[in-house]
Amino acid sequence: MTAWDGTTDRIVIYDNTLSSTITQFRDATVLPSPRGVFQKANGNILVTDVSYHYLIELAYDPDAGTLTFVRNLGGGVLNYPYQVIEIPVLTLESVSYT
Repeated sequence: MTAWDGTTDRIVIYDNTLSSTITQFRDATVLPSPRGVFQKANGNILVTDVSYHYLIELAYDPDAGTLTFVRNLGGGVLNYPYQVIEIPVLTLESVSYT
């Protein structure tokens, strides 16, 4: 998975050999300047955009080979977001006290 910025603003998912494109998302109305990408545990992809200063979430359907827009996050309050990570929620049940 890559983010391209410039004349080919898009998110591309490649096969495991990096030789073939599986799918891509390209929509300058919601993602004019993509930067950081992150795949969530549910398969969806978060992408930072430095023009609109927010994150967008894309749904990835590996069976259909499609990426579709879900929502934007941040509402333009992020200041030039270049990277993204997801911090897992820790519960008392998931912490070992040994």
